[in-house]
Amino acid sequence: MSERRQSFRSPTDRAAVIHLGSGEQIQCRLRDVSVSGARLETAERKRLPETFLLMLVGDWQKRPCRVAWRKDRMVGVEYL
Repeated sequence: MSERRQSFRSPTDRAAVIHLGSGEQIQCRLRDVSVSGARLETAERKRLPETFLLMLVGDWQKRPCRVAWRKDRMVGVEYL
């Protein structure tokens, strides 16, 4: 299997919140991160739209994201 990532991922385990356009929120865990995206873990991955805002707990900045892939409880996102 060839590696398609363009940047190195760093493992992490931080709480994060996915902000949906309706004002609704989904709790998740940030499992690894790179300069171009991240891997999230959430029980509600099927509810995620293709684009959303991601905010780390304790950080006020919301980062726009696009879903790159979904598998089991994991979601790969690309930062926009």
